[in-house]
Parts: sequence; structure tokens; C-alpha cells
Amino acid sequence: MAFGTYIAEVRISTAVRAKINTKHNVSEQDVREAFVATRLLSSGWSYSETTGSLRLLVVGRTYSGRTLKGTLYPVPGGDGIWWLGTAFWSTR
Repeated sequence: MAFGTYIAEVRISTAVRAKINTKHNVSEQDVREAFVATRLLSSGWSYSETTGSLRLLVVGRTYSGRTLKGTLYPVPGGDGIWWLGTAFWSTR
């Protein structure tokens, strides 16, 4: 099965949640507003040398209009389910 770009659920590990909140001032709610079940501003596949897997680079907008960028990894066998690698506010 090929992975689509539909994002029904984003799972966030405790470590990533702490990192995005502390380092980038991004909340779990910000991630859900910008990436889950919404039209993304852009997305594209990239190969991660670090993990040796494909990742989806995404750009979305929160309800307040702020632009959020992120990296998502598909959950094998989880159609529309992704793990968050990182998320940060766009400066442009």
C-alpha cells in the first residue's frame, strides 16, 4: 500500500512534545490545527538519511493564521496515521 498525504491522526511522543514546546513554543493543539484533517499549504516527500526512511515535510496554518512547518513519519499499516518528528513556526 502506498502512503497518501491524508493526515487523520498525528501521534506525538513525550520527548518530541517536550522539544517542540520548549524549543519552538509549539503546542500539541497547534500541530493538530495545522496538520490534521485540513488542507495543507504544501507537502512533499523526502528521504531521511538519519532514520533511513521516508518522511513527509508539511506546511499548514493554525486557526489563528500562523504558519507551522513540520516533519511527519508514516505509521506502517496506519492509513492516515503519522508520527511527528518536529514542528516549528515559519519565519517567512
